[in-house]
Amino acid sequence: MLDAFHFDMGSTSSQSDTMEVDKGLDADNPIRRSLFRRIIPKVEQYLIKEDVDKTGSRFKLIRPPIALALLKLFQKLPADDCNQKLPNLLLTVCRVLQSQDSSAREDARKTLSRMAVTLGVEYLPSILRELTVTLSHGYMLHVRSATLQSILFALSEHYVRPDDICAEDASSLSFDKCVPAMMELIQEDIFGVASEMKSAESTRKRVIKEAMGVKSYESLEIMSRLILFRPSMALSKSVPFSSIHAIVQPLLERLRLPDVDKATIGKVRECLNKVVVGISRNTSAIAVEIMPFVYTTITSSLSACINEDGSLNDSDDDDDDEGDISIQISGKKGSATNSSISAKKKLKCTVSTWTPSEKGNVIDLRGALELKKKQKQELRKVRDGASAPKLTGSSRHGPAATVAKKNFNDPSQASIVVFVLSLLYSCLKRSKLDWNDSDVKSMADPFVPFLTRCVKDCSDKEAALLCLRCLNFLLRWELPSVPGSAKILCSNVMGILTSVGADARNEMTLGCFKILSFLLHLDKKAGALAMTSDDADEAINNTSDVVGDGGGLPLKKLQMRALISLLHGAITDVMPHNSTLALIKAIASRKYLSAEFYDMMEIILKLNVQSQQENVRQTCGQIFLQFYIDYPLGKKRLEQHMEQMVQNVKYVYESGRLSAIELVTIIVQKLPLPLLEESAHLIFLPFVLQLVNDDSKKCKEAIAIALTSLLKRISNDRLQSFYEYITRWFSGGDSHAQGPLQRTAAQLYGIIVDSRIDFVKRGDTATDLVDNLSFVMQNEMKQDSFTCLKDGRWELLYFCLICFEKLTISEIGPSLSDNAAWEYVVSALVHPHPWVQQAASRTVNALVVSLDPKEFGCANGTRRLFITTNKGSLYNIARNLCFQMNATEEEQNSNLSTLAIKTLSWVVQAMHSFPKLCFKDAASAISENPSESCSDDEESSSSKDPVLWLFKRLSNIARNKGQQRRHGVFKCYAAFATLCARDLLSAYLSTMIEPLHRALAEAENEENARNQHLASEEITALPTEVMQLLEQCCGTETFIKAYAEVKTRAQEKREKRKSDINAEAVVDPRAAAIRKIKKQEGNKRRRKRRMEEKKAARGSFKKKKQINI
Repeated sequence: MLDAFHFDMGSTSSQSDTMEVDKGLDADNPIRRSLFRRIIPKVEQYLIKEDVDKTGSRFKLIRPPIALALLKLFQKLPADDCNQKLPNLLLTVCRVLQSQDSSAREDARKTLSRMAVTLGVEYLPSILRELTVTLSHGYMLHVRSATLQSILFALSEHYVRPDDICAEDASSLSFDKCVPAMMELIQEDIFGVASEMKSAESTRKRVIKEAMGVKSYESLEIMSRLILFRPSMALSKSVPFSSIHAIVQPLLERLRLPDVDKATIGKVRECLNKVVVGISRNTSAIAVEIMPFVYTTITSSLSACINEDGSLNDSDDDDDDEGDISIQISGKKGSATNSSISAKKKLKCTVSTWTPSEKGNVIDLRGALELKKKQKQELRKVRDGASAPKLTGSSRHGPAATVAKKNFNDPSQASIVVFVLSLLYSCLKRSKLDWNDSDVKSMADPFVPFLTRCVKDCSDKEAALLCLRCLNFLLRWELPSVPGSAKILCSNVMGILTSVGADARNEMTLGCFKILSFLLHLDKKAGALAMTSDDADEAINNTSDVVGDGGGLPLKKLQMRALISLLHGAITDVMPHNSTLALIKAIASRKYLSAEFYDMMEIILKLNVQSQQENVRQTCGQIFLQFYIDYPLGKKRLEQHMEQMVQNVKYVYESGRLSAIELVTIIVQKLPLPLLEESAHLIFLPFVLQLVNDDSKKCKEAIAIALTSLLKRISNDRLQSFYEYITRWFSGGDSHAQGPLQRTAAQLYGIIVDSRIDFVKRGDTATDLVDNLSFVMQNEMKQDSFTCLKDGRWELLYFCLICFEKLTISEIGPSLSDNAAWEYVVSALVHPHPWVQQAASRTVNALVVSLDPKEFGCANGTRRLFITTNKGSLYNIARNLCFQMNATEEEQNSNLSTLAIKTLSWVVQAMHSFPKLCFKDAASAISENPSESCSDDEESSSSKDPVLWLFKRLSNIARNKGQQRRHGVFKCYAAFATLCARDLLSAYLSTMIEPLHRALAEAENEENARNQHLASEEITALPTEVMQLLEQCCGTETFIKAYAEVKTRAQEKREKRKSDINAEAVVDPRAAAIRKIKKQEGNKRRRKRRMEEKKAARGSFKKKKQINI
């Protein structure tokens, strides 16, 4: 309703006196008179309500809806009226914040936050002013800080800061103007009386929940995120200050105080950390503003700690050790005492004697308090732009020089360094700095030498770690200052490593490893690692230390030995980190040679197997692979390493074995051929034994891949010797002990066919191989089902079929399709194990898909096939495939069904084209046209027509209930409708429609009984689609006739069944009664089952019966 307020609150009258103007407005505008005299005063009476707590004390509560309604109403008024009414409303809400009831303060705080969002940041100064005046002492200071945080949080969700504006417009941003006032409140909460109250033991933190924690830290973060980050505005004389300086400068000034304590330093650090988090999330913080701000802040703060030579001052006594100081004491007659100490710098100063004076002294307590408050305000005053302190010239000894010169490693100075580097690292990590920009790279270039000096001179661990992290980013940018700082940086990093040790759990150690690994990867051709003349001579004289294509290492000989020793300890004591392994990999890429490095590679090889982390195992494998391929190794050492790698394949855990197998596989692929020929026997036999004994499927697959890679690369002579071993194992007999080795030999046959088909095609190798496979398959098919499945006996037949399948696909010769082994392959279609069935199905399908079902049986065919030479094989294939499709619901396999459907689609066409091939005896063959059959008996017709037999077999399979079984048959019908001719399907259309009609009728009955429409749709979708395909293939008229015939036949069967039941009641009443009783019991069980299903769907379960004892 208030949003639709559209009345005009103006007036045409004009008087000079203010009261007369108001009276005139009231007289001329009845709406205004009504608002100001009746509505607004009446509503303001309901703004506050009184309540009683548990103790009987009365307190005031705010009514938030009324406060927000008044605010919206005031916004509809003219600006002068709104500004007149608004302060009173804000004051009323702020006074409720003084209540000692926490719920009242909570409501007032939420109301004030919503009012701030409604008013916008333009009225934020008014809100801050009322908060400052109203909440000024005692526990109300905590309430004030919590309220400020709540207001800032609410504004952060709605405030949209303009980023692309000029300096003049940026100075007029309302939120940025409030930053100094908010900083006053935040500093008073963190460093003032409120902080002392929180640290006191008598503070009632549980009663005043706002006293728990420090909300001002969150306020700092939100404020840093919302301001316009433009530190360059400080250089403009037209802008009084920049927002970021208004936040940071008071905090830095506290660190520059000579008597700052540790507690204050800790608080300032926390504040600066929150500022860093806020700036890193500030979208207005761009590279051209961040980089100069960071560099200027750190150099101006540490200007007193930087010596003339550019090094950082790390002395604890600046005056006694560094200069020749002449001290002249004034105020005494006589002589002056001169004391000289030799040093590089000379400093002269005059120290005046102190005499008491009454000038500027305060007289009473009030004056002292006012003086103290003034001094604090001067301390927090932002000095920016033209008023910023000058660090050069004659004015450098002004107010800024009153602070004593501090050490670089002083806690206060270290806090400044940590703040600036944290800001730089956060921006680098969040990709706020685009390293492709040339301007950004030019601004980042001075940081490299400065950070390099900081790494050496900074003793604060956090600051040193941040230096390393920032350098880790900057070194990737290929800055011009990197080559000159690389050597110094390496030495400085080695100094840190020497002091902190090789503990891989230490972040400092890992940071040093990252820097060194990157420096070792620098481009040597570009001169990234420049060498001095002494270093070059040393590298030439010690060629055993550096091996490579020019250029030396950035570390000297002793430093490299120390580094290798540290790395050795890092990977031995604890689990190695990625940074440690990256450094070792970088050293290996530079081909550094030393006995210690060679010894360390043995540990790397162990970690490739023993580590529990996959990434560590992979990295160790890469390092050792590079070492084994590129480094000079003697014959004995090569054999030792190869034997160790092969032994690792027997590791107890699967993950370790997989890593060892993968490493050997890669080495086999990359090792030079002469070395591979010498080491082939060391790999082949142990891998074969592991293939026999390993229980892991993944390891067996990996070993097979490794052997395939090995057999692909070795010579024919070496392969011939291995083949003779395999043949000996495969023909070793039928004993139980030889079973695993025979199975492995069959698997190796398949690997040889897959990897070296050229070797198999040589001479009589293929014929002998097929004969061996046929002999073994014949023996295996004679075993009964129990023996086949016992102790993995089926695996031998499975791998024989796999090898035979590969031979079939490779088409090594025309005689393979007419081999006697096909008889055993067809028989394997009904093997008890599904893997054997699937292998046999793939083999048969691989053969038939290459044949034309209408021409393969012609007499002029040049290719001899077992289907044509061995009569009845086509029928056996169809029968065995139907056996697969008739499996139970638990044994159904989608892959088997798909292969059976593909093969049956070819078989039905072949049966239609060459029906005589389905019979072993030629005399039992009938005419190729099924309509010429002289017998009217259905069974006799189906026995002489193979296509009719196949369709009736599939129809009988789909008759029994079972969704997967039926879907397999229906998909087979769909394939027939897609691939077969129209005349073939039209003759047997009714036979195919019958199971489809039965499935649809059962689904309809089930839907009517259970009222489950969605479930029936899933069941009927496939039969309906198959019937549509049949209608498209055979024609609508033919389909309708066949469908009507099926329905008529079904109706006749139904009527006959009913008549038989009625006759049974007369002929055999006892049997009829028994049948009715069974039917009733079945109905009871069905109803009970459906009730339980409904209860389970609702989430109710059956109660357990209580047994009374």
